[in-house]
Amino acid sequence: MKKFRRQENFLKKYVGTEFEERLLKSSFQNLQDFKNDLCFNNFAYSIQELSRHILARLSPDKDVLMTTWYKNEIPYSLCDYATCFSLNEENEICDYYDKRWQSYDPAMPPSSGN
Repeated sequence: MKKFRRQENFLKKYVGTEFEERLLKSSFQNLQDFKNDLCFNNFAYSIQELSRHILARLSPDKDVLMTTWYKNEIPYSLCDYATCFSLNEENEICDYYDKRWQSYDPAMPPSSGN
């Protein structure tokens, strides 16, 4: 019986290329290799790399640079763009991000609950 099938199936819906599909499959194969002392480390690294590929595909630089809210000092811009325009079909949170990032001040700590 294959462990972690539910988690792998959840992530499959975000995979968009053959490379990403192979990387996802290999990541979960690493996770199940309990004889390897680095199985968790290998899994974490490969999932991080997969996330980077998916975010780069869903948030092309040329598109992110054209948004009104993008500022180079915002650390989570790619994640925000992917959430707003690529993963969220209704775009219901985009107005929230537009307003939030227009008033973003990197010198101020983020407030909780906003």
